[in-house]
Amino acid sequence: MTTGAFSIGLDLDLIGDDLKAEISRAGVIIAKGMANYESMSDSDPGVPIAYLMRAKCVPVAASLGVPVGSNVVRLQGLK
Repeated sequence: MTTGAFSIGLDLDLIGDDLKAEISRAGVIIAKGMANYESMSDSDPGVPIAYLMRAKCVPVAASLGVPVGSNVVRLQGLK
């Protein structure tokens, strides 16, 4: 399945209906990489997101409260 967009990261506002339906049926989204964190962390897809990344720049590291270069797992949307 494709996101339908030519972009780095996933913009949940721009994905097609088929992908939205798949996401709504998921138990969790595994999002690898800083680009997915940067593009999705302000979104609420309705399911938890597990971000797996290395904080490679100061703004992302600061938003996560970790030193630059840290490996991070961040869970978002757990209820």
